[in-house]
Amino acid sequence: MRRAGFTLLELLVVICIVAVLALHLNRRLQLLQVDAEHAAVEHVVGTLRSAVALEVASHVLRGEPASLRVLLDTNPMDRLAERPGNYLGELDAPDPTTVPGGRWYFDRGERVLIYRVRHGEFVETPLPGPSRIRFKYRLLTADSTPDGEFEPHGQEIRGLTLTAVEPYRWLDPRGAKKDQTS
Repeated sequence: MRRAGFTLLELLVVICIVAVLALHLNRRLQLLQVDAEHAAVEHVVGTLRSAVALEVASHVLRGEPASLRVLLDTNPMDRLAERPGNYLGELDAPDPTTVPGGRWYFDRGERVLIYRVRHGEFVETPLPGPSRIRFKYRLLTADSTPDGEFEPHGQEIRGLTLTAVEPYRWLDPRGAKKDQTS
């Protein structure tokens, strides 16, 4: 009479197959998480840029484009009707190592909006320490100086935009580099 059940060899083969599938699934999940984080960051940046564009239009329509200068060091999140759920608020000289990944915050001292990257191994930035991306308002002028800096004399203010303080690049978790975003 033949016994029903698995042999030890069959059980080991099934365990190996399940382990390989679990590793593949785990890697695929990580790829999706990195892609989702990248998309979420770019969505917030796009929303912030739209909000500042509305503010610029308001100043221009009132004939006061020069008054945009007062917005330079303000918190971009103040332009939103509703802040993202992962926004921590305004912090005084925060240590980036203590800020959880996947969070936005405004550094009051440096006057910059910062995103602390959750999957930092997939972002290139010149900043030391934990991966983070910093944003700040910049004036758009009619006649830029060679260094790109605003000089109050002789330059007509045309607008305001949100830009990255330092260049950054999202890395494709599949191995190729994605386009630079700023």
